[in-house]
Amino acid sequence: MINHFKYKKVTPEIFNKMKKLREQGWSYRKIGSFLNVSDTIVQYHLNEKRREKALKGAKERNLKIPKEKIKEKNKKHYLYQKKYIMERYHKDLEFRRKFIDAVLKYKRKRKKERIKKGLCVLCGGVREDKRFRWCEECRKKWRERGKKND
Repeated sequence: MINHFKYKKVTPEIFNKMKKLREQGWSYRKIGSFLNVSDTIVQYHLNEKRREKALKGAKERNLKIPKEKIKEKNKKHYLYQKKYIMERYHKDLEFRRKFIDAVLKYKRKRKKERIKKGLCVLCGGVREDKRFRWCEECRKKWRERGKKND
Protein backbone atom coordinates (compact mmCIF):
# COMPACT_ATOMS: atom_id res chain seq x y z
CA MET A 1 0.00 0.00 0.00
CA ILE A 2 1.33 3.42 -0.98
CA ASN A 3 0.95 6.23 1.52
CA HIS A 4 0.55 9.76 0.16
CA PHE A 5 1.96 12.44 2.42
CA LYS A 6 1.15 16.10 2.30
CA TYR A 7 4.17 18.38 2.01
CA LYS A 8 5.23 19.54 5.43
CA LYS A 9 8.10 21.86 6.22
CA VAL A 10 10.62 20.11 8.40
CA THR A 11 11.06 22.12 11.57
CA PRO A 12 14.02 21.73 13.95
CA GLU A 13 11.79 19.73 16.32
CA ILE A 14 10.78 17.29 13.59
CA PHE A 15 14.42 17.04 12.49
CA ASN A 16 15.52 16.18 16.05
CA LYS A 17 12.79 13.51 16.29
CA MET A 18 14.00 12.06 12.97
CA LYS A 19 17.56 11.85 14.31
CA LYS A 20 16.50 10.16 17.57
CA LEU A 21 14.28 7.61 15.81
CA ARG A 22 17.04 6.81 13.31
CA GLU A 23 19.53 6.29 16.14
CA GLN A 24 17.05 3.85 17.69
CA GLY A 25 17.20 1.82 14.46
CA TRP A 26 13.97 2.88 12.78
CA SER A 27 13.83 2.69 8.97
CA TYR A 28 13.33 5.79 6.83
CA ARG A 29 9.86 4.57 5.85
CA LYS A 30 8.76 4.01 9.47
CA ILE A 31 10.07 7.42 10.51
CA GLY A 32 8.28 9.07 7.60
CA SER A 33 4.95 7.42 8.33
CA PHE A 34 5.30 8.19 12.07
CA LEU A 35 6.02 11.90 11.44
CA ASN A 36 3.61 12.12 8.48
CA VAL A 37 6.29 13.04 5.92
CA SER A 38 7.60 11.05 2.97
CA ASP A 39 10.51 8.69 3.42
CA THR A 40 12.52 10.61 0.78
CA ILE A 41 12.31 13.75 2.92
CA VAL A 42 13.62 11.76 5.87
CA GLN A 43 16.45 10.39 3.69
CA TYR A 44 17.24 13.89 2.43
CA HIS A 45 17.64 15.27 5.94
CA LEU A 46 19.45 12.33 7.53
CA ASN A 47 21.64 10.99 4.72
CA GLU A 48 24.42 13.29 3.48
CA LYS A 49 24.97 11.35 0.23
CA ARG A 50 21.25 11.48 -0.59
CA ARG A 51 21.19 15.27 -0.03
CA GLU A 52 24.24 15.80 -2.27
CA LYS A 53 22.68 13.66 -5.00
CA ALA A 54 19.38 15.57 -4.80
CA LEU A 55 21.13 18.96 -4.91
CA LYS A 56 23.30 17.85 -7.85
CA GLY A 57 20.22 16.67 -9.75
CA ALA A 58 18.41 19.95 -9.06
CA LYS A 59 21.42 21.91 -10.27
CA GLU A 60 21.60 19.86 -13.50
CA ARG A 61 17.89 20.34 -14.17
CA ASN A 62 18.22 24.09 -13.73
CA LEU A 63 21.10 24.47 -16.20
CA LYS A 64 20.09 26.47 -19.23
CA ILE A 65 19.74 24.50 -22.47
CA PRO A 66 21.64 26.07 -25.39
CA LYS A 67 19.45 28.01 -27.83
CA GLU A 68 20.59 25.84 -30.75
CA LYS A 69 19.23 22.70 -29.09
CA ILE A 70 15.93 24.41 -28.32
CA LYS A 71 15.61 25.62 -31.93
CA GLU A 72 16.45 22.16 -33.27
CA LYS A 73 13.89 20.53 -30.97
CA ASN A 74 11.21 23.08 -31.92
CA LYS A 75 11.99 22.63 -35.62
CA LYS A 76 11.61 18.83 -35.38
CA HIS A 77 8.33 19.23 -33.51
CA TYR A 78 7.07 21.77 -36.05
CA LEU A 79 7.92 19.50 -39.01
CA TYR A 80 6.24 16.54 -37.33
CA GLN A 81 3.14 18.61 -36.61
CA LYS A 82 3.02 19.97 -40.15
CA LYS A 83 3.32 16.47 -41.66
CA TYR A 84 0.63 15.09 -39.33
CA ILE A 85 -1.78 17.94 -40.01
CA MET A 86 -1.29 17.80 -43.79
CA GLU A 87 -1.87 14.03 -43.89
CA ARG A 88 -4.96 14.31 -41.74
CA TYR A 89 -6.18 17.38 -43.63
CA HIS A 90 -6.14 15.53 -46.95
CA LYS A 91 -7.62 12.28 -45.64
CA ASP A 92 -10.28 13.41 -43.15
CA LEU A 93 -13.00 15.78 -44.41
CA GLU A 94 -14.39 16.44 -40.92
CA PHE A 95 -10.93 17.43 -39.69
CA ARG A 96 -10.52 19.70 -42.73
CA ARG A 97 -13.79 21.48 -41.95
CA LYS A 98 -12.84 21.98 -38.29
CA PHE A 99 -9.35 23.17 -39.24
CA ILE A 100 -10.70 25.75 -41.70
CA ASP A 101 -13.24 26.95 -39.12
CA ALA A 102 -10.48 27.37 -36.53
CA VAL A 103 -8.31 29.36 -38.94
CA LEU A 104 -11.20 31.64 -39.92
CA LYS A 105 -12.13 32.15 -36.27
CA TYR A 106 -8.53 33.13 -35.49
CA LYS A 107 -8.45 35.57 -38.44
CA ARG A 108 -11.70 37.22 -37.31
CA LYS A 109 -10.39 37.55 -33.77
CA ARG A 110 -7.12 39.08 -34.98
CA LYS A 111 -9.02 41.47 -37.26
CA LYS A 112 -11.20 42.67 -34.36
CA GLU A 113 -8.14 43.21 -32.14
CA ARG A 114 -6.42 45.23 -34.87
CA ILE A 115 -9.52 47.37 -35.43
CA LYS A 116 -9.73 48.09 -31.68
CA LYS A 117 -6.10 49.15 -31.60
CA GLY A 118 -6.46 51.29 -34.72
CA LEU A 119 -4.08 49.19 -36.82
CA CYS A 120 -4.23 48.03 -40.43
CA VAL A 121 -6.42 44.93 -40.72
CA LEU A 122 -4.12 43.25 -43.25
CA CYS A 123 -0.54 43.90 -42.11
CA GLY A 124 -0.98 45.25 -38.57
CA GLY A 125 0.82 48.49 -39.44
CA VAL A 126 -0.19 51.94 -38.21
CA ARG A 127 -3.10 53.56 -40.07
CA GLU A 128 -2.66 57.26 -40.63
CA ASP A 129 -6.15 57.78 -42.02
CA LYS A 130 -8.64 56.36 -39.53
CA ARG A 131 -11.47 56.33 -42.11
CA PHE A 132 -9.95 53.26 -43.75
CA ARG A 133 -9.28 49.84 -42.23
CA TRP A 134 -6.15 49.42 -44.35
CA CYS A 135 -2.93 51.39 -44.18
CA GLU A 136 -1.73 53.42 -47.16
CA GLU A 137 0.78 50.73 -48.27
CA CYS A 138 -1.85 47.98 -48.35
CA ARG A 139 -4.24 50.21 -50.31
CA LYS A 140 -1.48 50.98 -52.87
CA LYS A 141 -0.72 47.26 -53.29
CA TRP A 142 -4.42 46.55 -53.78
CA ARG A 143 -4.74 49.27 -56.42
CA GLU A 144 -1.66 48.00 -58.30
CA ARG A 145 -3.00 44.47 -58.20
CA GLY A 146 -6.28 45.64 -59.66
CA LYS A 147 -4.50 47.50 -62.48
CA LYS A 148 -2.48 44.37 -63.40
CA ASN A 149 -5.64 42.26 -63.70
CA ASP A 150 -7.28 44.73 -66.11
